[in-house]
Amino acid sequence: MHCRLLGRFQKLTVAVALAAGASSLLLGADEGAAPDPAPKEAPEQVDLATQHAAKVNAALLAARRLEREGLWRKAAAKYSEVLQLMPGNEQASRGYQQAMAMLDQGSMTKSVSGAASVEQRYQEQQTRAKVEFEEGYTRAQQLMSEEDFAGADRAILTAQIKLRQRKQYLAAADLAEMNKRAEAMISVIGDARVNARLLAQQAAADEAQASRSAEINRAETEKTKIIRENLIRVRQLQSELKYREALQILDEILFIDPQNPAALALRDVIRTTEMYRKYSEYQQQRAYGEAEVSLENQRLQQIPARNLTGPGERSISGRMSYPEDWPQISHRRGTDGGYMMPAADRAVFRKLQSIKLPFMFPPTTTFESALNILQEAMDGLKIYTDWNALKDDGI
Repeated sequence: MHCRLLGRFQKLTVAVALAAGASSLLLGADEGAAPDPAPKEAPEQVDLATQHAAKVNAALLAARRLEREGLWRKAAAKYSEVLQLMPGNEQASRGYQQAMAMLDQGSMTKSVSGAASVEQRYQEQQTRAKVEFEEGYTRAQQLMSEEDFAGADRAILTAQIKLRQRKQYLAAADLAEMNKRAEAMISVIGDARVNARLLAQQAAADEAQASRSAEINRAETEKTKIIRENLIRVRQLQSELKYREALQILDEILFIDPQNPAALALRDVIRTTEMYRKYSEYQQQRAYGEAEVSLENQRLQQIPARNLTGPGERSISGRMSYPEDWPQISHRRGTDGGYMMPAADRAVFRKLQSIKLPFMFPPTTTFESALNILQEAMDGLKIYTDWNALKDDGI
């Protein structure tokens, strides 16, 4: 056990020596450097912050000097003074812990020989208890400001446990006051944790609401864009008189936005325009048809004229006319690909061919008299108008 303590003491001694050497180098560099010229200021112009920083730096320099001299008890007192001026100072905290460790290992000061007195030991432990509590309290405040509430709880509870371990070195009033501060800090940490949780929940709810609002705005923007593009297409189709296609696109717009005023108005306008155009088209076709019928009636009312060789329908006497291509029609009658008479007409035609007329037409016979003769002859013949009658007579 003694060997382990000696080894640990040697390691701490080497570390302290290295730290003291580095401090001396820094101090030497500071002492060798030329002082910067600075304008002299009146004491009343120096603010409190500058005075406080000067006191802290002076106490730190004094504590480091005492470390180099091996006066660990005085160094610990100076570091304690720094911590009282500036709680949470890392250099002072490390220096104080190192000085107290050296005192715990049995380091001797140059000013006191022999064992430490009971009063000195009591004062050291009292100062150590206060410093450790202040460090834990400051650490808890720092962690709470960083929203590390679990770490803040551990820091203040550790400080409270150490305080209870050294309660015999503290006055009852100091112990009660520090316990009260620790309990207050625990309560503050709990409230801060609850507030942070509520703020996180509120932030999450606000973010979700913002996300929903952004999604709604994005969908609304996309819908507006689609409707605007479709309305432009509808106007283009309207200018091209493509009303059916325009109405289909308007139906798509109304499916997206049933109450879109532009689409509703355009649908009524296009439907009305389409009806008027169809009505106008039908009226125009009707007018053309009536004109064609009237023209055909006028053509049919024309009096036939004698026409033997000219174009148009032919007429010998001007009383009746026949088609211009009657010879070709006659030649095509009965041939393949030509005009084929119905069976009843063929039977009648054969019957007529088998009849021999009992009269002759002299050269002086006019066409009218020939017709009269034929009419008289036909009156004496049996005229078949029914196909069944033809079959009954065996024709």
